Amino acid sequence: MPTAFDQIFVPLATQLIDNTFGFDATHRRQTRTYDPDTGKNTTSNADTTVKITPPNPYDQRRIDNTLIQQGDQMIMMSSNSGIVPQLSDKFVITGQTWQVVGVKPIVSGEQTAAYELQLRQ
Repeated sequence: MPTAFDQIFVPLATQLIDNTFGFDATHRRQTRTYDPDTGKNTTSNADTTVKITPPNPYDQRRIDNTLIQQGDQMIMMSSNSGIVPQLSDKFVITGQTWQVVGVKPIVSGEQTAAYELQLRQ
């Protein structure tokens, strides 16, 4: 059951990311299936247009070359997109493909308001 915080912060995250600061990017999820007739695996992409915040490089003091590497970018995506990001997902942003290497849900109470995603090329 949504809490009072959820009723405030979930719509606020959607407003800020989707309507104020966000721009379109392509969320890509690959699926692999096995075809027993051919004996081969096939890969297909499920692409969805989502709103994200502009990519932002991590502060130099946070780069430790293990969890956060030089060149990693951080974006935010509201939970309103209907997509729960996974580490195997990719984002195509202004023609460049980025791999999701970190997913941090931002919870406002009982519900996830947004996701902070760490991207790497």
